[in-house]
Amino acid sequence: VGQALGLDPGMCAGAVVSGAYFGDKMSPFSETTNLAASMAGVDLFAHIRHMLYTTIPGLIIALFLFLILGFGIETSKSPAELETTVQSIHKVFWIHPVLLAVPLLTFFMIYKKVPAIPAILIGSLLGALTAAAFQQHALASLKETSMARVLLDAAANGLEFHSGLDSVDKLLNRGGMSSMLGTIWLILSAMFFAGIMEGAGMINAMAAAVLKRVHS
Repeated sequence: VGQALGLDPGMCAGAVVSGAYFGDKMSPFSETTNLAASMAGVDLFAHIRHMLYTTIPGLIIALFLFLILGFGIETSKSPAELETTVQSIHKVFWIHPVLLAVPLLTFFMIYKKVPAIPAILIGSLLGALTAAAFQQHALASLKETSMARVLLDAAANGLEFHSGLDSVDKLLNRGGMSSMLGTIWLILSAMFFAGIMEGAGMINAMAAAVLKRVHS
């Protein structure tokens, strides 16, 4: 998105990484957050609440710095080119505040302390239904016999868009889950390895060795 809008890639990457660190640390869906809480034997949301004391100041500092940088940034594109980019995206997707209903419902499930797996599954299903209801123009490029197959194909292989603007096409044509197979295989391999270690009792032994030295 930053490249399509003519922004500095390094600054955009820094903002994305900062937000990703915050989200990964504070989300009850995060594997590291769940792992830390389970190893320490504490309630997940109590663990998240106590991390706020160190995380919120860092977030505020990052937001303040990026705000200052944002006021002084100069894009490589003119206002007319930026407007063309935005209009090209609008040609592909229907963008409306009603689409925020799914993420808002996800936050509501977090507030209600819904377990991670059901919450993620519900969010994914609602996202698919939202796409079927409001993004039919974007899904029209897939030649499938039913909407269910269209949604599965879109999730697995992505869509091929032709907005008429190369920068927007590069932004949107990233592939689906198949483009992330390398990362997915790494995660699966780590899970298999962790399962073997847990079955053999090695994880409990390592955790016990660490926890007996913890006094806070």
